[in-house]
Parts: sequence; C-alpha cells; structure tokens
Amino acid sequence: MGRKRVTIADVAAKAGVDPGLVSKVLNNRPGFSIRETTRKRVHDAAHELDYRPSMAARSLRTSKTGAIGVLLPAFTNPIWSEILDAAESEADRREYTLLAGIAGTDPQTGDRRPSRFLDLARSGSVDGLLVASTLQDSDLKAGFEGIPWLHINRRPDVSRRHLVLDDAAGVATAAEHLIDLGHTKIGYLSGPLDTDSGRRRLKGFEQAMTSRGLSHHAFAESTYELSSGAQAMNSLVDRSPDLTGIVCASFATAAGAVAAAQVRGISIPEQLSIISVHDIEMAAAFGPPLTTVRMPLEELGRRGVELLLDNDANVEIDEMITSPIAVVERRSTAPPPR
Repeated sequence: MGRKRVTIADVAAKAGVDPGLVSKVLNNRPGFSIRETTRKRVHDAAHELDYRPSMAARSLRTSKTGAIGVLLPAFTNPIWSEILDAAESEADRREYTLLAGIAGTDPQTGDRRPSRFLDLARSGSVDGLLVASTLQDSDLKAGFEGIPWLHINRRPDVSRRHLVLDDAAGVATAAEHLIDLGHTKIGYLSGPLDTDSGRRRLKGFEQAMTSRGLSHHAFAESTYELSSGAQAMNSLVDRSPDLTGIVCASFATAAGAVAAAQVRGISIPEQLSIISVHDIEMAAAFGPPLTTVRMPLEELGRRGVELLLDNDANVEIDEMITSPIAVVERRSTAPPPR
C-alpha cells in the first residue's frame, strides 16, 4: 500500500496551529500578519512531513489549474529537450506544472491527427498553451476561448502571438563559417519551405552566400527529421557531387546527412565539411564531433513561459530572440580539399 497523503491538518498538528493558519502561511496570503517564529514553525513542519499541496484544492480556490500545456509536432527532434527543460524550470519557479503532448500534422504522412492531449487542453485543464505544432491561429480560436496561447519557434502565416529565434542569422552564421574556411561550393539542406522557419532559414543562407559573392549554390528541401535529412543529403550529393561543404537547417537534418555520408563512403571533413544549426550535447558524440551554431534555445523556453503567464490572452505578441548566436567548432568542418 502507498503512503497516506500528508494533509494541511497533519502540518497544523505538527506545528501546533490551526489548519486555516497553515493555509494562509503556505499560500502567502496578502495582508496576513503572523509572528515570524510561527511562520517558520509552519514551514519547518511542512518540510519535515514532505507536504505537497493538492492541485485540485488549489484549482477550486484560485480558479487556476496550475498547469501549462505544450503542444509539440513530435518528440523526435532533440532540440525540444533543451527548450522544454528551460520552460519547465521557469514554470516551476512560478509554481506551475508543464504538460507536453503532440498535436497537429503527422511528420511522416502529412495527415492531420487527433490528439487526446489537445482535447485535454480544450477542456480547461491548463491555464495556457505554448504551441510548437502545426496548429494555426484559426485552429486555436475554436475551443480555446479565454485560454492564452503562444506560438513558439514558429510563426504561422497569419499569427498574432508568436515567439521565434533569429533563424536567418543562425543559418547565415553557419554558411559564413564554411566560407571563412575557404569553401566556395556549399550546399544547403533546408527545412520544410511551407513553414515560416524553413523560409527564413533559406533566406539567411542565400543572403550569406550572395553577400560573399557566391551566388551559385545548391539546396535540397527536407523536414526536421533524421530520415528526411538523409534523403535530402543523397539527393543533393547526386545533383552536385563537387560540393565541399554543407549547411544543415537543424540538428536532426544534420544527423541524417552524416549517416548518409558514411553510407556513401564520404569522409568528413576530409572530403566534405558539415555544419548544423542548433547545438545540443550529443553533437560532441558524433564521429567526427559535429560543428554547430549555438542558438538561444533555453531562452526560447524560458521567455515563452514568461510571455504566456505575464500577458492577457488578447495581447498581441511579436517577438524574436536575436542573441546569443555563435559557432561551436568541432571536427566536422575544415578547409576544403585541395
């Protein structure tokens, strides 16, 4: 049998005070005056008993669920571990719980898929939504009346509330790194061009190449998935076998590109340099370790929660996090072969 749940009455008995007083102390009731020694005794009792407040009781008292929902396109993209970790820390600091689920379009089939998590969010079980899936503003208008939401890491074509990174600058930084190493024949594995992030990243690549006098370049479109990255890599190399460097729009795309290069017997970086947008811990475990562009993923998660909780549902939000962006140089990039 599990351990009996500790209640406010248990804390009150241990501290030798009234249960109503415990509730006021632990909830920091405004205007409530109490001796500091009594306040400390209540907190010490709660700590010793490992008291956890009832979310159901809190919801009845405050008309808040104490939860934030995050709608993701998939769990497979590894950058979400960085973003969600920072978002969860900020939510926890504000005494909220973060709940993550998938809703939107299936990345493998392109079909719209129903989501029990989305139904849960619509039922009023969360106080706000961070939306990273393919849902549009029109989707969110139905069933989310009064629930604030915010698109993160994407900006739909018609959007009044979004928070994004400077994707164009990230890709441009990656391309400039290869150019500075001496590469002139550079290819690009893009993200999906039916998305705002995919188009902005392609624009950043093209602007970087053109500004350095390299107007002729090749690219192949992919999704932000490993298998799609491998397919796009094969297509790009087949069409442009003289490439000496490749910029990848995402870490998952780069993982697929590296795998495809290894199958084809292409040596990295001796024959082909590869750099990816987004730096995560496993980049150092690649063979060879992957050069990346570090983007402010943690700030995206933290700021997303901040904007969601600090703004009314009707406030328009149009914000881009522009820094810091920096190359993390490892061994997958080098000067082009002679």
